[in-house]
Amino acid sequence: MGISFDRETRIAGYRLSSFKNGLKAYLRTLDPVSFIGLRSIFPLRGDGAIVLRSASIGA
Repeated sequence: MGISFDRETRIAGYRLSSFKNGLKAYLRTLDPVSFIGLRSIFPLRGDGAIVLRSASIGA
């Protein structure tokens, strides 16, 4: 089963595809610090931290 969203749906200002790509990277390392520092997805570390908090996977 899947959930479909509009292509322009955003959470914390990021498209859901950014969340998906970021979460895939997180699952490879299980390291929140690496997730926050993904410059290919989040231009600033603060943006990665916001997304991490929004996804509720951080400590």
